[in-house]
Amino acid sequence: MRLHGLSSMVLAAAMMVLVPQMAAADIMYNLVSYPADQNGYALSGHITTNGKIGPLSVSDILSWSYQATDGTHTVTGTSESTVPFSTWLYGVIEATVDQLLLPDGTNNSLMLHYGSEISSISWARGSTKTYFCKDYIARQAPWYTYNPGMGGTNPWAIAEVPEPSTLALLATGAIGLLAYAWRRRKAV
Repeated sequence: MRLHGLSSMVLAAAMMVLVPQMAAADIMYNLVSYPADQNGYALSGHITTNGKIGPLSVSDILSWSYQATDGTHTVTGTSESTVPFSTWLYGVIEATVDQLLLPDGTNNSLMLHYGSEISSISWARGSTKTYFCKDYIARQAPWYTYNPGMGGTNPWAIAEVPEPSTLALLATGAIGLLAYAWRRRKAV
């Protein structure tokens, strides 16, 4: 019985230390590809935030990268480069533990712009709903979609976490510790 009380106290202390740190941990979201809105291009990449949940500002976006390709032509961009880049955010983008969402509203938009005249990708919801990718070097837009379907998501899910959250992993570990303590107590 004494071991059970001690393991419960250790578990409670660990959760008190780890849970606040998890809330502040960076979150990497993978960009969602919507083939029906992308003119045959596949989109991949990520947006990493500082872990804030709720409405984001530009300072909450730590890094990003994207690649759009149709197998012949590829457009890329990254914030992790010596090439100048910019992140433009107008209105609201919402972060949850597993998605970045762009709600419908007056001029809610996010643009990831790589280089002064290289490439950009943009999601915009306002009076005109658009989703586009531009390649300034090739002087073309791989896609420029008005009123995109975005796979039927509303608000638009522009990025998702690809794996279980850290909290789920912590819960699994806690269950394992409790099972271990119970088994040891039962053996005594």
